[in-house]
Amino acid sequence: MRLDWSRLVIGVMVVFVLFIVSMGVKMIGEREALYEDDYYEQGEMYASRMIKERVASAVFVSLDGNQLDIRFDSAGYVKAYKMICLSDSKADFREMSSSRDAVHRQSFLITHILKEGNWMIEMEGVVNGNSFFKKQAFVR
Repeated sequence: MRLDWSRLVIGVMVVFVLFIVSMGVKMIGEREALYEDDYYEQGEMYASRMIKERVASAVFVSLDGNQLDIRFDSAGYVKAYKMICLSDSKADFREMSSSRDAVHRQSFLITHILKEGNWMIEMEGVVNGNSFFKKQAFVR
């Protein structure tokens, strides 16, 4: 039996059809990967976080050396912040603030050693009586 181009094309088409059929059977067998148990709860959490991020537009954060400066348009305070090193998760740390006095400017001295690289800060607090969540990137 001689193999010419027409038989080769037919063979490739048969293999392709078998591949498509096998992927369909596999997808039908794994239905639970197509939905989440807490889909609506996740949507509500996302919506509340978006509202908190909208409120955070009144919060301005800057990092100068080991000094973290926060300015508020209205009076506010920071409850907690988390510094995340994008290149090394072992360098991450979280700080809680003991002050609950509403001010227009707040500063934190970072006592941890900040490695060189990209950092992300996640901050929670209150500004103008509303809770906020702010996420901002820094390069050190």
